[in-house]
Amino acid sequence: MSESTIQDLHAEDGIALRAAIDAPIETVWSFLRDPANHARIDGSQMVRAAVGQEPLEHVGQVFVMEMLWTDGTTQYRTENHVTRYDLEHRLEWLVADEGQEPQGWAWGWILRSTPEDTTEVVNYCDWSRASEQTRQAKGFPVVEKEKIEATLHRLADELS
Repeated sequence: MSESTIQDLHAEDGIALRAAIDAPIETVWSFLRDPANHARIDGSQMVRAAVGQEPLEHVGQVFVMEMLWTDGTTQYRTENHVTRYDLEHRLEWLVADEGQEPQGWAWGWILRSTPEDTTEVVNYCDWSRASEQTRQAKGFPVVEKEKIEATLHRLADELS
């Protein structure tokens, strides 16, 4: 995957980037639905580890992640509530600080097979449902576009 393969999809209240990954959709899906893999590809270096997780299998599932805030020192956990699970096509979750309700922003992946047996991958963060108070408190965007680009590059490297 080269720099030119990443496309900014220009979301108004979010960030969405698309890239072609040189792996079949089944391989990409299997990798992404396992929270234990998320820290391996996270370009923001905020995701540290999954807490006792099995691969994701359905809407309503909650997975917990060890995190490091953007200040580089504050450690915390998130409870991530799966809101979309379309087998081999889409995975999305709402983020909540541990012990809290989701705060209105989602992370997700959209996958599409290509005739070349590669996978078109969109990684996005959507904060359109976050309150103004949450947006200001968290400082959206929490993860800049460049860090999502790095995530897509790391995904490509992991699966090549």
